[in-house]
Amino acid sequence: MKNEKLAIVVMVILIVSALSAYFIIFYGDDIVQNLLQVKPEIAVGDCADVSYIGRYSSNGTIFDTSYTDSVNKTGSSPLNIFVSLNKSDAPPTGYEQYSSGIIDGFMNGLIGLKQGDTITIGPIAPAQAYGMKLSEGDMFYSESILFGLNLTVEVTNRTSENISLYWSDPERFDHFTLPQIIIKDLSKIKTNENLAVTIYPPFFIWENETTLVNTTDDVVTVRLDPTKTDGFVDMITPYYQYNLTKIEFVFPNATTATWTNTTVTLISSPQIGVVYPYTYSYFGMPINTSFTVQNVTDTKINLSSPASTEGEKFYTEIDRTLTFNRTLTIERRFLNIPMQVFTQLYTGDVELSGFSLAPLAGEYLEFEVTIDQVYKID
Repeated sequence: MKNEKLAIVVMVILIVSALSAYFIIFYGDDIVQNLLQVKPEIAVGDCADVSYIGRYSSNGTIFDTSYTDSVNKTGSSPLNIFVSLNKSDAPPTGYEQYSSGIIDGFMNGLIGLKQGDTITIGPIAPAQAYGMKLSEGDMFYSESILFGLNLTVEVTNRTSENISLYWSDPERFDHFTLPQIIIKDLSKIKTNENLAVTIYPPFFIWENETTLVNTTDDVVTVRLDPTKTDGFVDMITPYYQYNLTKIEFVFPNATTATWTNTTVTLISSPQIGVVYPYTYSYFGMPINTSFTVQNVTDTKINLSSPASTEGEKFYTEIDRTLTFNRTLTIERRFLNIPMQVFTQLYTGDVELSGFSLAPLAGEYLEFEVTIDQVYKID
């Protein structure tokens, strides 16, 4: 029996030796070295070049690929991935083109794979992919819909082009600051601005002095209970009347208020020649300008501001007196917000509530990946 086992061992050695000699003769010594070499394995902190084909798990349709020819898997421009569980981590020095900005399910599936491996990662659930799709009936919090008020809104309609929302929790508001411009129906923005947005009087200069009076399914009724007669603002502050073309101003230390049970009256009396600096934000960039009081009559104030061309000025005439009602109604439905606008303004609000506006949101996905190269980072 011992002789038989020894014979088998010797035979195996002879076969391996013969195969080695065969490969060396016909293919060279490199292939033997490759067969014996331990392939590097992806770990957190490494970098990797990864070719891929992304498919919908539901039907296998390809939605993205690194290959120019995904059938024959040729012409790949692989992803340069910095393997990290934190998307904000910077890649190591020398690998600046590598990024950790891929979905969690894809990233987690790479860990432990070896150079040369080809496998399918998935199905990846939406929570580990592009998030849950925001759909009709879903609710989220937003501080942007009413410009500073933290509302709960419900999606009442969503198409590829527009989304409509409903303010579902006005009853929880007590004393708050009313914004001046509120969305009404943005599908009418090109035909009738008064139907597209609602422009309110400057309740906002009295912070936290607007209160809820009544609610119905369609509107909220609020009332302003002012306490300050002056000193509302620190710098000249614009506001609108009627539509976006009629502008007025509140002046620091030059606008006073009086009121009755039903109305509030603002009267502005700035001094001729006074220059009021004004700073506003334009797409996140601070813009500095100023307004100079040119003339004041019993009913009008004339202002000038510098134009872009040196030496030229813009001139604006405003009313000295504005009277408005202390009670007004706010519609609870915000209709036909273009998805492009909604995505730009409200993505942060949606994501904080656990939803996503990404095109692949709500989808189960899978990725066929090939690990082209692994770079072990010390």
